Amino acid sequence: MAQNGVPLIPIPGRYRRYPLWRHPMSELQVIARYTISAGKQDEVLKLLPTLAEASRSEPGNIAFVAYRQLDDNRKIVLLERYTSRDAFAAHRETPHFKDLVLKRLIPLLDSREVESYDVPDESPCAPITRS
Repeated sequence: MAQNGVPLIPIPGRYRRYPLWRHPMSELQVIARYTISAGKQDEVLKLLPTLAEASRSEPGNIAFVAYRQLDDNRKIVLLERYTSRDAFAAHRETPHFKDLVLKRLIPLLDSREVESYDVPDESPCAPITRS
């Protein structure tokens, strides 16, 4: 979503407006890709809303959304944004992460891949302007 050409960034329960190329702090973008074991989709899909809600309540969480792949309902991607690497490390120490992800979700998966990306203070992409 965008408003007046400026991307809107999801914040739990609302959107915050700011130009992506001028954000004042370095954030961390996390992309977790899950392949659910055959026959376990319903169990995983019941756990994800609880995980998302708990993660969004963390002080260092900016966004947490889950998407199901269009052509393979066993594949899920989680897009998570944190205020810093430390905030993500704190997320991984929370009781809900240890219970929901480590104990309950991972055993229901065929595979899990987690990628982390620093979001630079100044994006290398300049905003597109039209004359």
